[in-house]
Amino acid sequence: MRSYYHTWKEQILKFVLPSLLLVFGLFVAIGTSAQEATQNADELDEVDIESSEETDEENADGEDVEDEDMEEVVATGTRLLHGDSTSNMVVYNAEDIAATGATTIDDFFRKIPQQFSSTNPQTSYIGNTGDDLIGDTGGISGAFDLATANLHGLGSANTLVLLDGQRLAGYGGSESDIVNILGIPIAAIERIEIQLDGGSAVYGADAIAGVVNFISKKNYQGITSSYTQENSATGSDKYAGSIVFGINIGRLRSTTTLTFDQQEPIINTKAGHGSLNFDHIGPEFDYRFVNIGQPGVVRHWNCSVFSPGPYYNDWNCGGTFLSDPNKINSYQLPKGHNGLGATVEDFKSGPYWDYSHIDFFDRVPYENGAHLDNDGLLINAAYEFSDSAQLNLQILRNRRSSFQKAPIPAISVVVPASNAYNPFGEPMHVFYAPALEQDSGLLPTPYTNILTDRDRINLQFQWNFHPNHQLLLTVNEDRTHSDDVNYSVPTRRDRNSPGAEEYFRRLASSDPDVAFNFFGNGTHQSAGIDSSFVSETSRTKGTNAVTSTEIFLKGFLWEMMGERVSYVIGKTTRTTRYSQRRIAVTGGIELTFDPNLVWNGTSEPVYRNESYPMELWIPIFGGEYGGWWGQELHLTLQSQRSIDSSWGATGGGNSFELNSGSISVWNPETTEWEEVENVFWFGFGAAEDIPLVLYRKGDTIPTVGFSYVYNESLRFRANRAIAVQQPDISELFDTDDGFGWVAFDVLDLYDPDGPTLHPQMPYHYGYGNPDLDSEISTNTSYRVTWEPTFSFLRGLSVEANYTKINVSGSIRHSSAYFGIPEALASDGIAIRNDRGDLISLRYNNFNSLRRLQKNSEVTIQYEFSRDWLGFLRTSATYSRVHDNFEEPYAGFTIDDLGTSIGQDKYKGRFNAYWNRRQMSATLIVHYTPPHVNERAHYCTLGQKFFGIGRCAEFGLWDANSWIALDVGSHISVDATFSYDFDEHLQIKVGSQNLLNRDAPHNVRSNFGFYPLPYDPVRWNARGRIVSLTMRYITGGL
Repeated sequence: MRSYYHTWKEQILKFVLPSLLLVFGLFVAIGTSAQEATQNADELDEVDIESSEETDEENADGEDVEDEDMEEVVATGTRLLHGDSTSNMVVYNAEDIAATGATTIDDFFRKIPQQFSSTNPQTSYIGNTGDDLIGDTGGISGAFDLATANLHGLGSANTLVLLDGQRLAGYGGSESDIVNILGIPIAAIERIEIQLDGGSAVYGADAIAGVVNFISKKNYQGITSSYTQENSATGSDKYAGSIVFGINIGRLRSTTTLTFDQQEPIINTKAGHGSLNFDHIGPEFDYRFVNIGQPGVVRHWNCSVFSPGPYYNDWNCGGTFLSDPNKINSYQLPKGHNGLGATVEDFKSGPYWDYSHIDFFDRVPYENGAHLDNDGLLINAAYEFSDSAQLNLQILRNRRSSFQKAPIPAISVVVPASNAYNPFGEPMHVFYAPALEQDSGLLPTPYTNILTDRDRINLQFQWNFHPNHQLLLTVNEDRTHSDDVNYSVPTRRDRNSPGAEEYFRRLASSDPDVAFNFFGNGTHQSAGIDSSFVSETSRTKGTNAVTSTEIFLKGFLWEMMGERVSYVIGKTTRTTRYSQRRIAVTGGIELTFDPNLVWNGTSEPVYRNESYPMELWIPIFGGEYGGWWGQELHLTLQSQRSIDSSWGATGGGNSFELNSGSISVWNPETTEWEEVENVFWFGFGAAEDIPLVLYRKGDTIPTVGFSYVYNESLRFRANRAIAVQQPDISELFDTDDGFGWVAFDVLDLYDPDGPTLHPQMPYHYGYGNPDLDSEISTNTSYRVTWEPTFSFLRGLSVEANYTKINVSGSIRHSSAYFGIPEALASDGIAIRNDRGDLISLRYNNFNSLRRLQKNSEVTIQYEFSRDWLGFLRTSATYSRVHDNFEEPYAGFTIDDLGTSIGQDKYKGRFNAYWNRRQMSATLIVHYTPPHVNERAHYCTLGQKFFGIGRCAEFGLWDANSWIALDVGSHISVDATFSYDFDEHLQIKVGSQNLLNRDAPHNVRSNFGFYPLPYDPVRWNARGRIVSLTMRYITGGL
């Protein structure tokens, strides 16, 4: 196991760096006059406001259309040189991010209303979060080192994430290009631009929900060093340091950001999670284990040496499915018994399906989240060959190592009669939970370690070949790699496994000082359990790479109504590759499985895109052409021809076959190794020479928007954009030829002769569908801004936004709707003859009818300054989601608004910022409304049979046996306070969840497996976080 404690880097982070920074800063600050600092700060407050207004007026009055500024402005949603005021854009600068107290991109995104944080490092235990990661063949669902941007709650795969306008590669192995935002160094970010109305007309596919563009720091001069220490109420402490170094020498400019940080996981007991029994909510919410325990839960052996396990019937013992009544019991020693000298009479016993004699095992996972090491390097460099030609270079390197202790493992073992602690006189099967052994260090703790790397290089050549025209050439390569290694207790030990001989020798030993004790309570275990008890059992390696080239011609055309028409025209090519290997380690042998090769027919699937974007910015009127009808009106037209292609197999088969042979196994009855003949197993691999077919589809993606300025007080903008999302390769292709099967009792409400019940209805099993269309969304948005100029209202601003997103053709699988009679109205599910009779069902992917979302947001802001008070700005934001439902086919809707897997119906946020001289402070209040956890608990067959709690309301065979839970509202408060000793040294203290508010009562789990008493999507289990940040700035070079 990797040790995260007492490392050299941790000592630097905890002690050396902050000490040097503080001592150096105070040494410089001592020589500064407090009176001068005060005077300078007062003057600065006044000059900043006045100069800002004067500069705006000068810029407005002093425009010269004959001398346009050709310096490129990086803006999200457009490549126009001066940006696009018609798009639905939200911008957060570095100061906004710092004001929240967030020290990671994930922490910041959890606080903004546009985001639904369905995937973050705390959600790995809870299964369905509302983000469709399970459908990603990259196996990224449940990763505890992953956080994503999920705008509008439409899914992380539908949010495009960029760095300085260029795509970031998805998580290693992800086919959906789901970007891990944890790998973006927050210290390097100048601002975050979020476009909320889609960006396909500019960037191509993947932007149905919108675009997140991280703009990094450039043209920086000087050195800024920063250190932050966070103390979490739940043990998730963090230490972070960064250095930003910028130089400007001659024609060379360079900005380098170095970041390094460590973070500890959440200790579940400190987060109020100390038991798996949630009976305070209801008796059915009891998740304690009944089949495993300490003392171990003992059953009779099933007589199989190839698949040893507990006894259910005589199939392996006598060749029948009858059960021996003498073998249907389970046994357990009392809690206080250590197993030494136990007799059969000491064990409590009863039928294995009746748990009244079993002491339920109650042990929560030790931690949530992960031990984290993170190192990052970002370099932005520019070299001016001349006044008109410049070469830009960006290099990003990030490495993250995440480590998480696994829950207590369940040891499933058949203990021979010779074992010193087995009093039954025959081999017995035991489910044992070695909790005390792990606590005492006798047994190494199982764990998972994930190593992720990101490497990026971006080269851009900019040539202003004419005063009004610019040529831009860009080549971008971004790669990620993930290596997920699982260390656990092997479920099977082959003869060649490391330590196997010693393990079985001790398992069969009659010496209490040597033998393993799986019957007692863990207080009398043999001295030391061999380290081979925990070994590498599985490994997943994934890569994702995106390579793009761009050529753009942009600039200004003819003059129109006092301004020049602006244009962009170009071509982009993009190639995205991903791969994955799943490795199982058994018997010292690595067995490698390539899911892409087996399921899609190619080991490294490739997406290719070729696009031809165009943009026009047209001034309708402005300047001297304005009047009572308004001061300015601008029109933006964007269009892109996007052509996507990929290769894969449609059938052709895979090597799924039944094999037989012999295998060496350990017999618990004879305690010897023996060869077992005629053992059968399934082989599953890729067939050879599978023919591949080409999927190629083109879409034309238009966008139109306008910006209208009526007067100095009132502005209006509107935008209508089309966005596309091409099908995933795994949705298009499938090597399996499929097979025929039948569905039973199918009710057809649309039969020409009236509702008809079909006892059987055939269907052809399959997944790939090469006839799928792209998902297409129509995004419409409006914004009104009012900033009154009346003296008594000066400083007030009101902004209202409305957005509507209508997605058609979302890709779903028809099997999810087989049990719904209304689904047969869809041609994507029902196959009918010319008369309309139902003749078969489709069992594959199809394009559903639509998904609709409508939301609005209103922000009221007021700011003013007084000599005695300083500067004060307050704002209140109310966000509302009016509709958020999916309609897979006409007449049937799925509405998850206000549920655990959907967006909240509304949110509220209050923000206050204060500044006076060297001091500044922020206060942010977040309100999360009540919601319904529609899948709080799934009633098991046993709970329904015995009528436990609300499970008694369900029929025994009801498929939908979910219990809903009403979850209360939550308010959290964040605050920061900063003090500038002088222009060099700043110290800031902050707190997230200042009042340490607990989460409302809730249960989130994956079908009851290791439930959490809170919703990690809506509540940050780090609890109250208190932070101290020291920052020191030197002059420019």
